Amino acid sequence: MKLNSILISKATLILVLLFACFISKAQTDNNQNNSQGDSTKIYKEEMPEFPGGETKLFKYIGKSMKYPKWEAENRISGTVYVSYEINEEGKVQNARVSKGVIGGTGLDNEALRIIQNMPAWKPGKVNGKPVTVKFTLPVKFKL
Repeated sequence: MKLNSILISKATLILVLLFACFISKAQTDNNQNNSQGDSTKIYKEEMPEFPGGETKLFKYIGKSMKYPKWEAENRISGTVYVSYEINEEGKVQNARVSKGVIGGTGLDNEALRIIQNMPAWKPGKVNGKPVTVKFTLPVKFKL
């Protein structure tokens, strides 16, 4: 029965993540841009990409997730929001829980573990130059 609940939980997570949107912001050198005083300059931006795209990201999260035992036994569920950056080399850095689940620190820790262990991404770029990009990803745990 527990295995069935965990499988349903992973399937639910994948479906929720398919509809979740990434909140991101590319960091650029504003000092350089403002020194020219040209506010009409056009920038070509490329967002970071998980190896294989969003579908592979959701599969990675589903396969990596291990529902914490204590939270499963106590029927604790919810959504953990993890903020992180993909740096110029495509690696995850500065991952932190921006909003956790009350009474579910195991869920918070598991979401953070999953994000911190992601493989390197294709880095984001602005005008062909690699940049750090911030993301917030909701990770839903449901029994």
